[in-house]
Amino acid sequence: MESTNHSVGRIRRFYLRRIKKHISLLTLFLVWIAFCLIDNNYFSWTNFFNIGKQSAVLVVAGIGETLVILAGSIDLSVGSLLGLSAVLTCGASGVLGPFSLLVGPVIGLVAGLISGVTFTKGKIPSFMVTLAMLTILRGIVLIYTRGKPIWIEDSILASIAEADVFSIPLIIIIAILIFGIMYLVDEHTPLGRQIRAIGGAEKVARLSGIKIERTYILIFAIAGALVGFAGVMQASRTAAGIATTGTGFELDVIAAVVLGGTTLSGGIGGVVGTLIGALTMTSLSAGLNIVGITPYVQYVLKGLILMGAVLISIDRSKISSTK
Repeated sequence: MESTNHSVGRIRRFYLRRIKKHISLLTLFLVWIAFCLIDNNYFSWTNFFNIGKQSAVLVVAGIGETLVILAGSIDLSVGSLLGLSAVLTCGASGVLGPFSLLVGPVIGLVAGLISGVTFTKGKIPSFMVTLAMLTILRGIVLIYTRGKPIWIEDSILASIAEADVFSIPLIIIIAILIFGIMYLVDEHTPLGRQIRAIGGAEKVARLSGIKIERTYILIFAIAGALVGFAGVMQASRTAAGIATTGTGFELDVIAAVVLGGTTLSGGIGGVVGTLIGALTMTSLSAGLNIVGITPYVQYVLKGLILMGAVLISIDRSKISSTK
């Protein structure tokens, strides 16, 4: 009898592990099926392309956040950095023309370096460093814009969100290319292995010869550059830099990353899960808009989804080491 109970317990744990591993993909399919049953128009190429265009910014920014969370840290400045990159890109478009595409990534890179250096050299938790950066960057956005929109003045920059290549929106193609590059970095380079090693057990990683501080700085720099480019994409989508751009965006980004299976305790997850998580969040928002759910209620639902994803994915044995 005891052996039978033991076998049943093993089988249950096996299936629970399988469900936990694929919960993000299962959630995405359930969202699609639910809204397809509610509205036949949901299942159409037009709607899926719209979801893809809306997901593109979230995917690119989410990939950067994934690297940070995989290392066991967190970046709360994503929304403000996205907004700053967007408004400065728009402001530079009248002077630099198509070269204004570089403004966002450079701004993001610099902001990421500042966060990374402050975190590692100042021995300040990443939560506090990036919370301070969130406020600082938003303040710069408000000072620069004075609350007024800044319009794009370059046609090439504006075309990112509008142009199609072989009937596929260019913004989706760009997001796929960035995803492909970062997938290779995440899964098939020493940097990807070092990030997981640091997130899995930083002390062990240090003893194995990984330069922890240098790797952290590089992670925050890459993440910042990706968010900066996401800001360029967002500016193209809205055709302007707006003072409120990116407000609350960090919630969507962290929700997409965690919903995709990357644990806040670090070491487990990856960019593939973030892609699925971002598609899930955007598909959910699109479906809720179709059925007439107000954005205010959607905030509540997104918060509940984030809480549920954390409860499912977090490794409680490492929760004290989350930085």
